[in-house]
Amino acid sequence: MNEPKTREEMVSRYKAARSRMLAAGVKPTIRPKKIWKWPEARHARAIYTLTDGGGRAGAVLRAVAEAYEASVISMRGTGKHDPLPDARAHAAYVLHKTGMSLDAIGRLLNRHHSTIHHSVNRVWPRLNRKHPDKIQAVAKALAGLNGGEK
Repeated sequence: MNEPKTREEMVSRYKAARSRMLAAGVKPTIRPKKIWKWPEARHARAIYTLTDGGGRAGAVLRAVAEAYEASVISMRGTGKHDPLPDARAHAAYVLHKTGMSLDAIGRLLNRHHSTIHHSVNRVWPRLNRKHPDKIQAVAKALAGLNGGEK
């Protein structure tokens, strides 16, 4: 099953799972147990903000996610398989160059600021050699955004 991309999709999946539980005769509790198995479910509000707006940071994450054929949700998750680490490092680099602090980027991507520091300083040069086409695609996608802010 694909990851939910919007808040509405996440809520509809939750409601469907809850109705299946009730149909199976599972006794509902006051507070439903953790039905989602993804860490992103804890951050539904932040995900909604980033995927449906989110200002500059949201635009960067969406552009990078599109270039790497990933979702913003999975970039904020714990996945370690390609292309997620490279997409995170690319997003971290672009956000850092726009003036965001390492700590703020870490909170945005659910990572420690030292991980972001490593991505910006050590992983980025490798990405320049590995994914020049994706770097150009993100730069082109964000070019209109830079022109609109001046």
